[in-house]
Amino acid sequence: MIRQANNVDLDEVSRLARIVTSNLHSLGIDQWSELYPLRVHFEADLMKQGLYVFEENNVIVGAMALLPEQDPPYLTIPFSKGRSYVIHRIMVLPHRMRQKIGISLFEYAIDYCKDQRIEFLKIDTHPDNFRMRQFLQKMGFQEIGYMPSIHRIGYQLDL
Repeated sequence: MIRQANNVDLDEVSRLARIVTSNLHSLGIDQWSELYPLRVHFEADLMKQGLYVFEENNVIVGAMALLPEQDPPYLTIPFSKGRSYVIHRIMVLPHRMRQKIGISLFEYAIDYCKDQRIEFLKIDTHPDNFRMRQFLQKMGFQEIGYMPSIHRIGYQLDL
């Protein structure tokens, strides 16, 4: 079940981020670090009412932030202009990957944006994160360009 996160979830979401970061590094993907993402980032998402968790049997197995676009790096590549939301910090427990949790989180984000009459859903990922890049293409996102200031590739889904 996907739901909006609350304060009680912050420790578990932070632990999930550490597990996912370790998994990324074991695959040679330097996307996150010991300094990002941290609890403070998830607290900020929560304060903006944009932190969501995927919970099964009282265990958080996935999470994401879904927020209005306001990131300066996104202005450096030719994203479409219009009402946009961005998915940040999406993650799934590594041993739960390929069980449609990521798909469910994306579908939730897409449905939410459509309900809010958002025109575009955007996301970025590390150039070496080939699993995520393939997943984004499978979900219908189009690669828009490289953002050198954050060393990420931006993707957009027209809603």
